[in-house]
Amino acid sequence: MRFQEHNPINEKEKAIEELLIAAGLDPNEMKFDYSYGLKQERYFRYRYWQRVEVPGFKSLVSENCIWDDDCGNLFCYSIKE
Repeated sequence: MRFQEHNPINEKEKAIEELLIAAGLDPNEMKFDYSYGLKQERYFRYRYWQRVEVPGFKSLVSENCIWDDDCGNLFCYSIKE
């Protein structure tokens, strides 16, 4: 179960969520949130920073990947304006 503050807050985020649910992803594993730092951009992540491969998804987001020595690649997605 996800926290209320991790739900979509606008129509674009709701469209992303609907697309991913239709593709079979678990909505309880989705997190919409604000990035840390000065910009405070909205981002999305799935499970523990898992990569998302769903047709049409990457037209709505920008993929970000960082390397973690313990976990490998960690993925999150900046939501395009």
